[in-house]
Amino acid sequence: MIQNGILQRHLNKVDAIGGYTPTAIGPNEYGYAVQAGFCHSGEELFHRLAEQYWGIYCASGTDKSPPPEVIGDFLAITHSDLTADVYAGCIPKRLKFRAKQFIPAGAPISNSHLADVTEMRFVDIDVESTDSIVYCFRIGWRFGLYFDFRPTTGYVRDCDEELWPALGSGHRFLMFFDEYTAQSRASATGLSDDGWFPFLELLGGEYRGLADLYASPNARRFVDEFIGRFNAERLQAVAQRWWRNPLFQAKEEIFLAGIDSFGLGTHRGAIACLKVLYSEIEGLIRIACSTDKNIAKPTFKDLERYVDEKGRQNFDTDSLAFPDAFYRYVKDHVFASFDLATGDIPLSRHSSSHGVADAATYTRAKALQAILTLDQLSFYLRDAKPGGGVGPSP
Repeated sequence: MIQNGILQRHLNKVDAIGGYTPTAIGPNEYGYAVQAGFCHSGEELFHRLAEQYWGIYCASGTDKSPPPEVIGDFLAITHSDLTADVYAGCIPKRLKFRAKQFIPAGAPISNSHLADVTEMRFVDIDVESTDSIVYCFRIGWRFGLYFDFRPTTGYVRDCDEELWPALGSGHRFLMFFDEYTAQSRASATGLSDDGWFPFLELLGGEYRGLADLYASPNARRFVDEFIGRFNAERLQAVAQRWWRNPLFQAKEEIFLAGIDSFGLGTHRGAIACLKVLYSEIEGLIRIACSTDKNIAKPTFKDLERYVDEKGRQNFDTDSLAFPDAFYRYVKDHVFASFDLATGDIPLSRHSSSHGVADAATYTRAKALQAILTLDQLSFYLRDAKPGGGVGPSP
């Protein structure tokens, strides 16, 4: 039956599937069954499982479905009585996301508007806590496959806590596949060594474009052109979202002094920007940590741990904010130590504040990275509040 463009099919009896085994198991041998998971079309596992599940739910019986080549999505829901409802076509869905900026009602939404995708739910299709599920979906030219057979073995799933976030995570991965893969190869291309990170402001295509530049020989000369996209108008728009947080609002004039210096487009402007913002990044984290954790004199280790804690508190581990990677970024770049004896003096809050960094290390790229770090922190510290009890820097 086709309803609203979706092919629907009810199966009176299906086999109870408990998962799949990743390795062959011989007689009298022990093995493991994978009961729930996600894979995508760039993995061999996807093609093996998708063909199997399509054959079980869509290609059997007298009422056969169209070939998979003409189907975008398919969804199989197996109930506790081993009946199943199958849907094939462009299945309506609803995504829950966190916005980077104000989006008017009715406005079109692109990936560049999103800071995170946290849930995906089906429209007018119910999934019960005792239902097993196979869901194959397409985004662009890539496919994802999510399956959860745990209810077949008696597990009662909390859909709000498990299913919808898991489906949201799968959609997020495919929607931002280029950002995830670029992040995984950032070290090999020198992207991360130069201080670049998949900052939330760069998601939606720009971080991927920057990664592509670094993947090409002699392409770093085009980075200046990339940095030039961040004119005064764009940076003012970025900063506008900061002022909703009282912690950031209290430092508005100082932050704008740094942004205005970057806007000069000169080496001296970059120096002034970094001199202002590096110390203010530390101060911002210090005030939030001191107030939130009631620590009068937090150490730099305390500040680093606080960034890690806030990232985990506000984002999933595999979210678009990359909380684990951002913690390392703050630790290894923003708060990087230096060694005068060996001449190992990377530009950081420490080398800048102590006046030992070479003038040549104060680049416009580093200045922009400091601004984008502040923007990232505006999402991490969104619930932080200004307060007293701040002791002197150790």
